[in-house]
Amino acid sequence: MTLTVAACLVLATSACTGDDADPSDSSDPSGMSDPVASSEPAPSLQQEPAPQKVTVRRVWGRWPGGVQSARTLHVVRQAGGAVTGWMNGGYVGVAYPAEGQDSFDGAFATFTPGAAREAEGQDGLTINTELAADLVDTVPTRRRVSMAVYAPHGRAVGATASVQLVLLGLRTDGNRVETAVTGDLYLTRPAGQPWRVFGYDLQRSTAAPGSYARAHPPKTPKDSKNPTGQQGDQEDPQSSAGGSG
Repeated sequence: MTLTVAACLVLATSACTGDDADPSDSSDPSGMSDPVASSEPAPSLQQEPAPQKVTVRRVWGRWPGGVQSARTLHVVRQAGGAVTGWMNGGYVGVAYPAEGQDSFDGAFATFTPGAAREAEGQDGLTINTELAADLVDTVPTRRRVSMAVYAPHGRAVGATASVQLVLLGLRTDGNRVETAVTGDLYLTRPAGQPWRVFGYDLQRSTAAPGSYARAHPPKTPKDSKNPTGQQGDQEDPQSSAGGSG
């Protein structure tokens, strides 16, 4: 039996820090004050990040409770969290500029040991090492995860997560670049253990800003009657790779 379901989490995070400098008296014997030290704010894109959307588009197998059950939302949170954890650690949540794999610590925390080793060997694809040292700011313009879940005997034990991650970056020279990472991540949930990514089939491309949106406009849901639909969707060298472990 096949059920088509949808559920969504919309997450947005932001942070800012600042200091107020207290004025101080000059000790210059000439009686002239030193100039007040000032610094210009770091360059930024001045753009709000796109919301993060995680959906379950289909369940293969018996799924008691139907589309309105809490089981679907649980899968979104747990299995979807394994995917978004990689997206954040490998691309979105990185402190740019960054150099080396140490700047992406935890990107593969939700991978199996074998898949993590494979992904570390393909870091120009699985994490943003290729551009990280040349970026001063990034903003995700598309973050979508759509999952097909496998639930024999009514228990979700596996999933294929189709990802669309588009990251707008500001280079050190002031130019902008767009990076798109798309493809599938394969997940498993052994009994008594959390969801883990055991394989992937990903593609990565860089292009001018807006290129991905023009080539891949958002699709209108095929079934507008789905009651959960509102709860929660190149120009440069392109690389692709797969891995499993």
